[in-house]
Amino acid sequence: MAGMMVHERSAFLRILQLVDLVGRPLDRTLQEQFDLSLTEWRVLAVIAARHGTLATAVADALGIDKMATSRAVRELELAGHVARETAPRDRRAMTLRLTAAGKTAHGAIRTLMTQRDRALLAGLSAEERRSFDALLGRVLERIHPDQPVGKDD
Repeated sequence: MAGMMVHERSAFLRILQLVDLVGRPLDRTLQEQFDLSLTEWRVLAVIAARHGTLATAVADALGIDKMATSRAVRELELAGHVARETAPRDRRAMTLRLTAAGKTAHGAIRTLMTQRDRALLAGLSAEERRSFDALLGRVLERIHPDQPVGKDD
């Protein structure tokens, strides 16, 4: 790292690099094994954690735009992973839930994600993993304070 340029030490650029290095291979794996995009997986995971949620709440939780969420929900619905239901409190709104196929896919992908997490953090001690998790949580809470930061997926 001694020869790195100043901009290469930018936390923002390093986070983007990490996302690219981890996200691209994961996106390929999800496409090949489950016929899902990374965005569709992320939406599926939020719906699994928040059964009966609205699409706008999914977008807010993930920090992605509503159009990307809408496209992902539509694809998940076409694939049979997600179903829309009329919201009990507002008949104009539609809630989202996983279907049986969605629950099966979520379980299989969650196992894959656990394996990926272990591989990604394998070079860190248990204390370093806890510190890394806590620091990531603090950064996320600071930039996205309205959403609780957890370890759902």
